[in-house]
Amino acid sequence: RSVAEEEGSIVGMAGLSAVAERLRELCRDAEMQPVIAREDNVMRALVKMIAGAPDVESCAIATDAVRMLASHPDNKTALRLEPRLFDALKFVMLKRKDADKQLRNMAFGVYEALSDHINYDESQDLMLLQRRLAQRDQDEALAVVSPADRRNE
Repeated sequence: RSVAEEEGSIVGMAGLSAVAERLRELCRDAEMQPVIAREDNVMRALVKMIAGAPDVESCAIATDAVRMLASHPDNKTALRLEPRLFDALKFVMLKRKDADKQLRNMAFGVYEALSDHINYDESQDLMLLQRRLAQRDQDEALAVVSPADRRNE
């Protein structure tokens, strides 16, 4: 039974979070990681969950699954070629309102692991993302401080 068939059968059995969890479980097996990274349906499902899962839990689980796949040396090229993966990770880092700092940092780690550090444009993109991520963290930290606290500073 292929990984895509496995993924297809669990979609009917449970909700999105359960599907994401099952895919993450499959990604934990280092020997299976190259197979999973090349399965179009599985990767498409993971990218969709990262970019558009209605609940942050499914997004986080899918991001963690891709993080595991990105850690395998045989997967970098296949994952770099995955349509919309980089856009999905950027969305989590910069625009997803319910993504906490830990999830944003995990998405950045995946993005960084898959980037070509020798390529000037990709290195510049990484530095810009890192600055924008730090700015988002700072903006959120300031939003937590109440106006009364700001007057006392």
